[in-house]
Amino acid sequence: MQEFVGYWGKGDRVELENLLTKVSSYGNMRVGNQTDSCIWGIGGSKVSESGIIGVISASGLGNDAWVKVEENCLILGREPFGRVPLYWTKQGEIIWFASRLQLLLQIASPAEVNIPALYGYSCFSYVPTPLTPVSGIFAVPAGVELLWEAKKPGFSKKQGFWVGDEKQGFWSQYQWREAPVLIKEESEAIAQLQTLLKQAVDRQIADLSSDTEVGVFLSGGLDSATVAALLVQAGIKVRAYSLDFGIQELSELPHAEKVAAHLSIPLVKVPATPKQIKKAITATAAALDLPFGDGVTIPLYLLCQRASQEVGIIFNGEGGDQLFAGWTNKPFI
Repeated sequence: MQEFVGYWGKGDRVELENLLTKVSSYGNMRVGNQTDSCIWGIGGSKVSESGIIGVISASGLGNDAWVKVEENCLILGREPFGRVPLYWTKQGEIIWFASRLQLLLQIASPAEVNIPALYGYSCFSYVPTPLTPVSGIFAVPAGVELLWEAKKPGFSKKQGFWVGDEKQGFWSQYQWREAPVLIKEESEAIAQLQTLLKQAVDRQIADLSSDTEVGVFLSGGLDSATVAALLVQAGIKVRAYSLDFGIQELSELPHAEKVAAHLSIPLVKVPATPKQIKKAITATAAALDLPFGDGVTIPLYLLCQRASQEVGIIFNGEGGDQLFAGWTNKPFI
Protein backbone atom coordinates (compact mmCIF):
# COMPACT_ATOMS: atom_id res chain seq x y z
CA MET A 1 0.00 0.00 0.00
CA GLN A 2 1.47 3.32 -1.08
CA GLU A 3 2.24 6.04 1.45
CA PHE A 4 2.92 9.75 1.10
CA VAL A 5 3.61 12.99 2.94
CA GLY A 6 3.24 16.52 1.57
CA TYR A 7 2.34 20.16 2.12
CA TRP A 8 0.13 22.90 0.68
CA GLY A 9 -0.07 26.61 1.42
CA LYS A 10 1.99 29.74 1.58
CA GLY A 11 5.64 29.56 2.63
CA ASP A 12 9.29 29.44 1.61
CA ARG A 13 9.66 26.75 -1.03
CA VAL A 14 13.28 25.87 -0.23
CA GLU A 15 12.55 25.43 3.47
CA LEU A 16 9.48 23.32 2.68
CA GLU A 17 11.39 21.13 0.22
CA ASN A 18 14.17 20.58 2.76
CA LEU A 19 11.68 19.63 5.47
CA LEU A 20 9.77 17.34 3.11
CA THR A 21 13.01 15.59 2.19
CA LYS A 22 13.83 15.22 5.88
CA VAL A 23 10.52 13.65 6.91
CA SER A 24 10.08 11.60 3.76
CA SER A 25 11.98 8.48 2.75
CA TYR A 26 10.75 8.80 -0.82
CA GLY A 27 12.83 9.77 -3.81
CA ASN A 28 10.04 10.78 -6.20
CA MET A 29 9.29 14.24 -4.82
CA ARG A 30 7.75 17.02 -6.88
CA VAL A 31 6.89 20.62 -6.18
CA GLY A 32 4.59 22.77 -8.31
CA ASN A 33 2.79 26.08 -8.24
CA GLN A 34 -0.97 25.76 -7.94
CA THR A 35 -1.96 29.44 -7.70
CA ASP A 36 -0.16 32.71 -7.11
CA SER A 37 -0.69 32.34 -3.37
CA CYS A 38 -0.18 28.57 -2.88
CA ILE A 39 2.46 25.95 -3.51
CA TRP A 40 2.31 22.23 -2.89
CA GLY A 41 4.76 19.38 -2.68
CA ILE A 42 4.44 15.66 -2.07
CA GLY A 43 6.68 12.63 -1.72
CA GLY A 44 5.85 9.00 -2.33
CA SER A 45 2.86 9.33 -4.63
CA LYS A 46 1.92 9.95 -8.25
CA VAL A 47 -0.38 12.49 -9.84
CA SER A 48 -3.44 10.74 -11.27
CA GLU A 49 -5.41 11.76 -14.35
CA SER A 50 -8.19 13.07 -12.09
CA GLY A 51 -5.86 15.61 -10.50
CA ILE A 52 -5.45 13.67 -7.27
CA ILE A 53 -1.88 14.23 -6.12
CA GLY A 54 -1.85 11.61 -3.36
CA VAL A 55 -3.90 8.44 -3.05
CA ILE A 56 -3.98 5.27 -0.96
CA SER A 57 -5.82 2.12 -1.99
CA ALA A 58 -6.00 -0.75 0.48
CA SER A 59 -7.22 -3.27 -2.09
CA GLY A 60 -6.37 -1.72 -5.45
CA LEU A 61 -10.09 -1.47 -6.24
CA GLY A 62 -10.54 2.23 -5.60
CA ASN A 63 -9.31 5.30 -3.77
CA ASP A 64 -9.62 4.85 0.00
CA ALA A 65 -7.90 8.13 0.95
CA TRP A 66 -6.89 10.98 -1.33
CA VAL A 67 -5.39 14.47 -1.61
CA LYS A 68 -6.55 16.87 -4.32
CA VAL A 69 -5.43 20.37 -5.21
CA GLU A 70 -8.05 22.29 -7.21
CA GLU A 71 -7.48 25.94 -8.13
CA ASN A 72 -6.83 27.59 -4.76
CA CYS A 73 -8.16 24.73 -2.59
CA LEU A 74 -6.71 21.71 -0.82
CA ILE A 75 -9.05 18.74 -0.33
CA LEU A 76 -8.33 15.72 1.90
CA GLY A 77 -10.82 12.86 1.81
CA ARG A 78 -11.55 9.30 2.97
CA GLU A 79 -14.13 6.75 1.87
CA PRO A 80 -16.97 5.89 4.30
CA PHE A 81 -15.63 2.55 5.56
CA GLY A 82 -12.42 4.19 6.81
CA ARG A 83 -10.19 1.42 5.47
CA VAL A 84 -7.04 3.55 5.58
CA PRO A 85 -6.13 6.68 7.58
CA LEU A 86 -5.19 10.22 6.57
CA TYR A 87 -3.72 12.88 8.88
CA TRP A 88 -3.06 16.62 8.77
CA THR A 89 -1.56 19.42 10.82
CA LYS A 90 -1.37 23.20 10.34
CA GLN A 91 1.94 25.01 10.77
CA GLY A 92 1.65 28.76 10.13
CA GLU A 93 0.04 29.08 6.71
CA ILE A 94 1.00 25.56 5.62
CA ILE A 95 -1.17 22.44 5.81
CA TRP A 96 0.90 19.26 6.11
CA PHE A 97 -0.76 15.92 5.36
CA ALA A 98 0.38 12.29 5.43
CA SER A 99 -0.87 8.74 5.19
CA ARG A 100 0.87 7.88 8.47
CA LEU A 101 0.94 9.77 11.75
CA GLN A 102 4.63 8.98 12.17
CA LEU A 103 5.47 11.06 9.11
CA LEU A 104 4.08 14.21 10.74
CA LEU A 105 5.78 13.87 14.12
CA GLN A 106 8.80 15.93 13.08
CA ILE A 107 6.51 18.57 11.60
CA ALA A 108 4.68 18.95 14.93
CA SER A 109 7.91 18.86 16.96
CA PRO A 110 8.08 19.10 19.89
CA ALA A 111 5.26 16.57 20.07
CA GLU A 112 2.92 16.94 23.04
CA VAL A 113 0.45 14.36 24.34
CA ASN A 114 -3.17 15.13 23.45
CA ILE A 115 -5.00 14.77 26.80
CA PRO A 116 -8.54 14.41 25.34
CA ALA A 117 -7.20 11.70 23.01
CA LEU A 118 -5.60 9.91 25.96
CA TYR A 119 -8.93 10.02 27.78
CA GLY A 120 -10.72 8.65 24.72
CA TYR A 121 -8.18 5.83 24.43
CA SER A 122 -8.68 4.89 28.07
CA CYS A 123 -12.43 4.57 27.40
CA PHE A 124 -12.48 2.83 24.02
CA SER A 125 -9.02 1.19 23.61
CA TYR A 126 -8.46 3.34 20.52
CA VAL A 127 -8.13 7.07 19.85
CA PRO A 128 -11.45 8.38 18.45
CA THR A 129 -11.24 10.52 15.31
CA PRO A 130 -10.57 13.28 14.55
CA LEU A 131 -8.17 13.21 17.51
CA THR A 132 -4.70 11.65 17.51
CA PRO A 133 -2.34 11.06 20.45
CA VAL A 134 -0.38 14.17 19.43
CA SER A 135 -1.71 17.69 20.00
CA GLY A 136 -2.12 19.61 16.76
CA ILE A 137 -2.27 16.53 14.51
CA PHE A 138 -5.73 15.42 13.40
CA ALA A 139 -7.26 12.52 11.49
CA VAL A 140 -9.65 13.00 8.59
CA PRO A 141 -12.92 11.27 9.62
CA ALA A 142 -14.18 8.42 7.47
CA GLY A 143 -16.66 9.46 4.77
CA VAL A 144 -15.57 13.09 4.90
CA GLU A 145 -13.64 15.55 2.74
CA LEU A 146 -11.90 18.49 4.41
CA LEU A 147 -11.42 21.66 2.39
CA TRP A 148 -8.96 24.51 2.86
CA GLU A 149 -9.36 27.57 0.63
CA ALA A 150 -6.52 30.04 0.09
CA LYS A 151 -7.37 33.57 1.13
CA LYS A 152 -5.32 36.66 1.87
CA PRO A 153 -4.05 36.73 4.49
CA GLY A 154 -3.89 33.14 5.74
CA PHE A 155 -6.49 30.44 5.37
CA SER A 156 -9.97 29.57 6.53
CA LYS A 157 -10.73 25.91 7.21
CA LYS A 158 -14.09 24.53 6.20
CA GLN A 159 -15.01 21.04 7.29
CA GLY A 160 -17.85 19.44 5.44
CA PHE A 161 -19.00 17.10 2.77
CA TRP A 162 -17.66 18.90 -0.26
CA VAL A 163 -16.97 17.81 -3.81
CA GLY A 164 -16.26 20.16 -6.70
CA ASP A 165 -18.72 23.04 -6.41
CA GLU A 166 -21.21 20.95 -4.38
CA LYS A 167 -21.14 21.30 -0.61
CA GLN A 168 -23.11 18.13 0.08
CA GLY A 169 -22.49 15.75 -2.80
CA PHE A 170 -19.96 13.54 -1.08
CA TRP A 171 -21.95 12.99 2.08
CA SER A 172 -25.37 12.59 0.46
CA GLN A 173 -23.95 9.94 -1.84
CA TYR A 174 -22.35 7.81 0.86
CA GLN A 175 -24.24 8.54 4.07
CA TRP A 176 -25.38 5.46 5.97
CA ARG A 177 -29.16 5.22 5.86
CA GLU A 178 -31.97 2.71 5.94
CA ALA A 179 -32.80 1.05 2.65
CA PRO A 180 -35.90 2.55 1.00
CA VAL A 181 -37.46 -0.93 0.76
CA LEU A 182 -37.02 -3.29 3.71
CA ILE A 183 -36.80 -7.05 3.26
CA LYS A 184 -39.50 -8.78 5.30
CA GLU A 185 -39.11 -12.38 4.12
CA GLU A 186 -36.30 -14.29 5.87
CA SER A 187 -35.65 -16.53 2.86
CA GLU A 188 -35.24 -13.50 0.61
CA ALA A 189 -32.87 -11.85 3.10
CA ILE A 190 -30.76 -15.02 3.27
CA ALA A 191 -30.57 -15.29 -0.50
CA GLN A 192 -29.54 -11.65 -0.89
CA LEU A 193 -26.92 -11.94 1.85
CA GLN A 194 -25.41 -15.03 0.25
CA THR A 195 -25.22 -13.21 -3.08
CA LEU A 196 -23.60 -10.11 -1.55
CA LEU A 197 -21.02 -12.15 0.38
CA LYS A 198 -20.11 -14.13 -2.75
CA GLN A 199 -19.77 -10.94 -4.78
CA ALA A 200 -17.55 -9.37 -2.11
CA VAL A 201 -15.17 -12.35 -2.21
CA ASP A 202 -15.27 -12.52 -6.01
CA ARG A 203 -14.15 -8.88 -6.24
CA GLN A 204 -11.10 -9.63 -4.11
CA ILE A 205 -10.02 -12.68 -6.12
CA ALA A 206 -10.77 -11.30 -9.59
CA ASP A 207 -7.10 -10.77 -10.47
CA LEU A 208 -5.68 -13.93 -8.82
CA SER A 209 -4.23 -16.70 -10.94
CA SER A 210 -5.59 -20.21 -10.49
CA ASP A 211 -2.43 -21.42 -8.74
CA THR A 212 -2.21 -18.55 -6.21
CA GLU A 213 -2.55 -19.77 -2.65
CA VAL A 214 -4.15 -17.42 -0.13
CA GLY A 215 -4.27 -17.52 3.65
CA VAL A 216 -7.31 -17.31 5.91
CA PHE A 217 -7.18 -16.42 9.60
CA LEU A 218 -9.61 -19.06 10.83
CA SER A 219 -11.11 -18.98 14.31
CA GLY A 220 -13.90 -21.42 13.56
CA GLY A 221 -16.49 -18.68 14.08
CA LEU A 222 -19.16 -17.77 11.56
CA ASP A 223 -17.33 -14.83 9.97
CA SER A 224 -13.98 -16.44 9.13
CA ALA A 225 -15.58 -19.81 8.35
CA THR A 226 -17.94 -18.18 5.84
CA VAL A 227 -15.06 -16.39 4.10
CA ALA A 228 -13.01 -19.60 3.95
CA ALA A 229 -15.97 -21.54 2.55
CA LEU A 230 -16.64 -18.95 -0.17
CA LEU A 231 -12.98 -19.00 -1.22
CA VAL A 232 -12.99 -22.80 -1.49
CA GLN A 233 -16.29 -22.65 -3.36
CA ALA A 234 -14.69 -20.21 -5.83
CA GLY A 235 -11.87 -22.69 -6.52
CA ILE A 236 -9.12 -20.77 -4.70
CA LYS A 237 -6.28 -22.65 -2.99
CA VAL A 238 -6.63 -21.87 0.72
CA ARG A 239 -4.34 -22.38 3.70
CA ALA A 240 -5.84 -21.64 7.12
CA TYR A 241 -4.00 -20.20 10.14
CA SER A 242 -5.35 -20.49 13.67
CA LEU A 243 -4.10 -19.35 17.06
CA ASP A 244 -3.10 -21.86 19.71
CA PHE A 245 -3.17 -20.19 23.12
CA GLY A 246 -2.02 -23.36 24.84
CA ILE A 247 -4.98 -23.26 27.23
CA GLN A 248 -7.82 -25.62 26.46
CA GLU A 249 -10.50 -23.37 27.95
CA LEU A 250 -9.47 -20.49 25.65
CA SER A 251 -8.73 -22.57 22.58
CA GLU A 252 -10.52 -21.95 19.29
CA LEU A 253 -8.65 -24.80 17.65
CA PRO A 254 -11.38 -27.48 17.93
CA HIS A 255 -13.78 -25.22 16.01
CA ALA A 256 -11.16 -24.22 13.44
CA GLU A 257 -10.12 -27.85 12.96
CA LYS A 258 -13.70 -28.88 12.24
CA VAL A 259 -14.10 -26.12 9.64
CA ALA A 260 -10.76 -26.91 8.00
CA ALA A 261 -11.57 -30.61 7.87
CA HIS A 262 -15.01 -29.93 6.38
CA LEU A 263 -13.48 -27.69 3.69
CA SER A 264 -10.49 -30.03 3.14
CA ILE A 265 -7.92 -27.26 3.59
CA PRO A 266 -4.61 -27.40 5.51
CA LEU A 267 -4.59 -25.79 8.96
CA VAL A 268 -1.45 -24.19 10.44
CA LYS A 269 -1.47 -23.84 14.23
CA VAL A 270 0.29 -20.67 15.42
CA PRO A 271 1.40 -20.74 19.08
CA ALA A 272 0.39 -17.66 21.10
CA THR A 273 1.48 -18.51 24.63
CA PRO A 274 1.95 -15.78 27.27
CA LYS A 275 5.72 -15.98 26.74
CA GLN A 276 5.42 -15.46 22.97
CA ILE A 277 2.89 -12.64 23.39
CA LYS A 278 5.19 -10.84 25.85
CA LYS A 279 8.10 -11.21 23.44
CA ALA A 280 6.09 -9.67 20.57
CA ILE A 281 4.80 -6.59 22.45
CA THR A 282 7.57 -4.23 21.30
CA ALA A 283 7.44 -5.36 17.66
CA THR A 284 3.64 -5.03 17.59
CA ALA A 285 3.73 -1.52 19.05
CA ALA A 286 6.32 -0.48 16.45
CA ALA A 287 4.13 -1.80 13.63
CA LEU A 288 1.13 0.25 14.75
CA ASP A 289 0.83 3.86 13.66
CA LEU A 290 -1.62 4.65 16.49
CA PRO A 291 -2.13 3.06 19.93
CA PHE A 292 -4.63 0.21 19.73
CA GLY A 293 -5.64 -1.60 22.90
CA ASP A 294 -7.58 -4.56 21.54
CA GLY A 295 -6.32 -7.67 23.32
CA VAL A 296 -6.16 -9.67 20.10
CA THR A 297 -3.69 -7.25 18.42
CA ILE A 298 -0.53 -9.11 19.44
CA PRO A 299 -1.93 -12.57 18.60
CA LEU A 300 -2.90 -11.19 15.17
CA TYR A 301 0.66 -9.92 14.76
CA LEU A 302 1.92 -13.45 15.45
CA LEU A 303 -0.54 -14.83 12.89
CA CYS A 304 0.62 -12.32 10.27
CA GLN A 305 4.26 -13.04 11.02
CA ARG A 306 3.74 -16.77 10.50
CA ALA A 307 1.46 -16.50 7.47
CA SER A 308 3.76 -14.04 5.67
CA GLN A 309 6.33 -16.83 5.36
CA GLU A 310 4.05 -18.79 3.05
CA VAL A 311 1.37 -16.57 1.48
CA GLY A 312 1.16 -13.00 0.23
CA ILE A 313 -2.61 -12.50 0.56
CA ILE A 314 -4.72 -12.90 3.71
CA PHE A 315 -8.49 -13.11 4.14
CA ASN A 316 -10.26 -12.98 7.50
CA GLY A 317 -13.59 -12.30 9.15
CA GLU A 318 -12.73 -8.84 10.48
CA GLY A 319 -15.68 -6.47 10.32
CA GLY A 320 -18.27 -9.19 10.74
CA ASP A 321 -19.19 -8.12 14.26
CA GLN A 322 -19.80 -4.54 13.14
CA LEU A 323 -21.93 -5.58 10.16
CA PHE A 324 -23.94 -8.26 11.94
CA ALA A 325 -24.83 -6.59 15.25
CA GLY A 326 -22.10 -8.16 17.36
CA TRP A 327 -20.13 -6.61 20.25
CA THR A 328 -23.11 -6.41 22.61
CA ASN A 329 -20.88 -4.92 25.30
CA LYS A 330 -19.91 -1.84 23.27
CA PRO A 331 -23.10 0.17 23.96
CA PHE A 332 -22.48 -0.24 27.71
CA ILE A 333 -18.99 1.23 27.30
